[in-house]
Amino acid sequence: MKRASKQDQRKVPQILREHFCEFGFVKSPQKWNSNEDDHRVSGRVYRLQAAKGHQLRIYGIVGSRHGKKTFFVGGIDPGKKSNKADKGILKRAADRAVALIGEIEGASA
Repeated sequence: MKRASKQDQRKVPQILREHFCEFGFVKSPQKWNSNEDDHRVSGRVYRLQAAKGHQLRIYGIVGSRHGKKTFFVGGIDPGKKSNKADKGILKRAADRAVALIGEIEGASA
C-alpha cells in the first residue's frame, strides 16, 4: 500500500466525519458506492466498506464496541486513480481491520 502524504493524512478525519456524521450508519448515498465486497478472513466473511474523498479511500469494517456502532479502519489507499479498487489492497485492509477488532476490548464485527 502506498504511503499517504501528510496532506492525505489530514483529509482522513474530514472524510470520516463527512461520511459517518452526516450520513451515520445508514445506507450510503450512491455517490459513495461504499460496498467493497465480501472478504473471507480466518474462515469468516466480512463486508469491507469504504469512505471516499476525491482519490483517497479509507477501507474498514463496520462493527461495534461495547454495543456502539464503530468503523474499524483497516487501510487507506491514497493513490486510487481507477474505478476498480486493487484487490490486494482490499484484502490487506480486511485482514488488518479484523486483526484490529480482535485487539480492542469489547469490539466485534
